[in-house]
Amino acid sequence: MRIVPLITFSVLLMIVLVACGGKEITGSDANKYVAQAEGVIGQLNDSKYEEVRAMFDEEMKKALSLEAMDDLTPIINDAGNFEKIKKGTVKEKDGYYTEVLTAKYSEGELVYTISFNGNDEVAGLFIK
Repeated sequence: MRIVPLITFSVLLMIVLVACGGKEITGSDANKYVAQAEGVIGQLNDSKYEEVRAMFDEEMKKALSLEAMDDLTPIINDAGNFEKIKKGTVKEKDGYYTEVLTAKYSEGELVYTISFNGNDEVAGLFIK
């Protein structure tokens, strides 16, 4: 049983949920965060966890170790070959920008919820 990753992802979910529920962002600000989130997803698809972790804020670095990120590999691999990203929405609340994107893979879809702080650091990451 993988209790440590479950706890880690629960912490991350709480961080993400704090950032959800804000006002919807459109235009160039939304495009900026969509591009950043798509970059994170691309790096996750390529198992470039060190690069993704380098974008984390201090809170995320404490909550999600590089070793724990290895647990993402089977989740992403089980979805199959990456095909495309369906655009989602960007919301802002309390200085956090949260992007929810659905990624289509050959064997299914994964929903990525990625939050950025005001310094454009990843402040929340949840994959479902």
